[in-house]
Amino acid sequence: FAPTSSPTLGPTFAPTSSPTSAPVPTGDPPGSECREGEILVTVEITTDNWPQEIGWTLIDESGTEYMTGGFISGIPYVTKKGVYVASECVPAQDYSFIISDKYGDGIYSPGGYKVFVDGKLVGSGYDYGRRDEVTITSCPDNTAAVSLSLRTDWYGEETSFAFFNSNGVKLHDSTELNNGDPLQSRTLYVAEPVCIARDCYKFIIQDTWGDGICCDYGNGFYRISYDDQVVEGGEFAGEEVREFGDCGATTVSSMRVDLSDQVPKGEETTTRKGKKMTREDKEERFAKAEKKAQKEEKKAIRRKNKKLGGGKRKRRHKEKDDEVAQEA
Repeated sequence: FAPTSSPTLGPTFAPTSSPTSAPVPTGDPPGSECREGEILVTVEITTDNWPQEIGWTLIDESGTEYMTGGFISGIPYVTKKGVYVASECVPAQDYSFIISDKYGDGIYSPGGYKVFVDGKLVGSGYDYGRRDEVTITSCPDNTAAVSLSLRTDWYGEETSFAFFNSNGVKLHDSTELNNGDPLQSRTLYVAEPVCIARDCYKFIIQDTWGDGICCDYGNGFYRISYDDQVVEGGEFAGEEVREFGDCGATTVSSMRVDLSDQVPKGEETTTRKGKKMTREDKEERFAKAEKKAQKEEKKAIRRKNKKLGGGKRKRRHKEKDDEVAQEA
């Protein structure tokens, strides 16, 4: 996998009349038949109470803009908790869908965005912060686009993984994400989508301490996309094996094999970096690191409040948080 790596103005679209549920494109979306050599891209935005903060664009590798929506199009969304749907036939090539939030807190759930290509979901999200991106890969016949997102816990060096095809040949592994070194802790790795031959693939993820990547020492996870299939997890012991792709009935089966078990208290083990450590050492190290992170978070909040001062933006921030709390 390679790490993830923006002028004619595309059309804009008016909102639907505040439907209570979002339409989900399936198969061929209505009213659009693309010509040969084109793909149908459908973007569905479900707003929260601040629709005017949302904007998005669809660009190719050269930065040429094909579709826009929200404030980026020059026509901000205005309907609270409404659904905006835009569909367009575009040349079959690779694209980046980039969504932004002026306030920097994404779209509050249950709002969010979904991106479809020829009726298949290729990306979605909601509380994404200031910006989120979905890479759209157009693959030739008899191939499929596969991508991986993985967030490590506080002990990234304990985690490794590999992909295998149906013949047992290893295709990719975790060393490709960090230049041959062990994975870093508390880090989000995103492997850009690539086109691979249609097959039944196996993903094997291992943890040398036998406690997975969630949730004792952080909220790690992995997420694999293969066309419209999504395989995800994070809570396992020493090893988890997942199948995906053209596997028939076993496409998303999960088998949990505990190879190492959790290291018993008092016993030493060697980390991937060659250090000796007992489980008590690990728990003490985690407690100190977590306490340090909490202090840094408080400092960041104080810096933000100092920057905001007593002005209108600070008051609006509190009003926004209070409104969300009341609705929860």
